[in-house]
Amino acid sequence: MKKGIKNPLLTAAITGLVLFSGLTNAAIKVNVDKINTSNKVYTSKGYPYKNLIHRTNEVKIYYSEKTSKSNGHKHSHHSIRCRVEVELEGTIYKSVTKEVDQQSFKAEPLSSCLSRERAKQILSASFSS
Repeated sequence: MKKGIKNPLLTAAITGLVLFSGLTNAAIKVNVDKINTSNKVYTSKGYPYKNLIHRTNEVKIYYSEKTSKSNGHKHSHHSIRCRVEVELEGTIYKSVTKEVDQQSFKAEPLSSCLSRERAKQILSASFSS
């Protein structure tokens, strides 16, 4: 004889609980993925960005997406607000917050958010420490 739950109401309640817990986990995972700041980012840009990555302890890019609609237009404009923090021997160097185009950010997140001049300043500090 096959064992199982014979009460259809109890079966429906357990199925609903399993489905709900599955949905909750997916929602939590999505939220965690959105705020995860330790994704690895590689840069195709050479000097000073690649050198900066190799010579410092940690490079973090903080960003948030911003959507705005133009007056009279159906399309929305997506931009990114971002800033960079670089750790070098216990000192944190910060960039100013910038608003950049979403396509530029996807192609080159580090160089989009950290100016070349500021990257050079931080890189030069890595040689004096």
